[in-house]
Amino acid sequence: MSLIADVSGRSIDNSIAGSYDVEAVSVAWRIIDDLTLRASDQTAIKAPDLGDLFLPQVTAFSRADDPCDFRNRGLGRDPEVREANCLADGLDPDFISNVVNATATGITGGNPNLINEVADTKSTGIVYQPSWWGDLFFGSLNFAADYIEIELNDYVTSFSLTQNMEACYDYETYPNSQFCDSFTRDADFEVVDFATGLINAGLIDFATYVYKADFAFDVSEMASWVSRENVAMDLGSMAVRWRATQEDFFASADSGAAEDLNSATGQFGNDEWFYDTSVEWQKGNWYVWVQGNSRSGGVID
Repeated sequence: MSLIADVSGRSIDNSIAGSYDVEAVSVAWRIIDDLTLRASDQTAIKAPDLGDLFLPQVTAFSRADDPCDFRNRGLGRDPEVREANCLADGLDPDFISNVVNATATGITGGNPNLINEVADTKSTGIVYQPSWWGDLFFGSLNFAADYIEIELNDYVTSFSLTQNMEACYDYETYPNSQFCDSFTRDADFEVVDFATGLINAGLIDFATYVYKADFAFDVSEMASWVSRENVAMDLGSMAVRWRATQEDFFASADSGAAEDLNSATGQFGNDEWFYDTSVEWQKGNWYVWVQGNSRSGGVID
């Protein structure tokens, strides 16, 4: 029996995206020689790249489904919140917004105010390495199963004028929201300026099961076991590796609000199951492998 624990941390100071501390903790508990339980918890960040930050801002023209237009007041994720925020902004229930049918002029492009994307990752798993396998058969056999969950906050996404306006008026954060600062109304409440493009807004919550099985052996050892005679020549080594992932959920919300998370698992292009199997052979400087992949559990509507 053994217990191994690893703890690490680092402090990152980015002159553009800001400072952040990241940590990682992992524990592996070998209950018996053949069985190990493991768990980990870590944070990670991704700084915005140069294109996201400094892509030139250019003039843009856009119409929008103004949430405060009388035709849109009863729509949205929470019509009561939308109505209250539009009234608080001074827009009457019968307000007609020009931007619904005519374009406004604004800018679009990079965003030098982007901050780090932050991910929190948790995993738990079990590893089984049957020591008796080599005595009865040949080679070594390993099994592993893990459950991994990742929550990604402030991921960089692109919002249109309509999305910015909806994110402004459809939440209780009005008017203290970056989205409300992204467009300007004149004295008649018409949209006369806006900025679209990249922002830190999104939230992704993802979880999956990962199953693995590896069978590795010397070819001469296999030949000896099959023939029941000692095969001493070097025939190289082989491995058969199988992996399957079963997606538990993949939920995303461009708004960044947890209540807006919507899972796409099992939908077209986001299958529940992925499989890959590879067969490898190596001898000296030679290495040959073949791999096959498949997927299932997706819906075509």
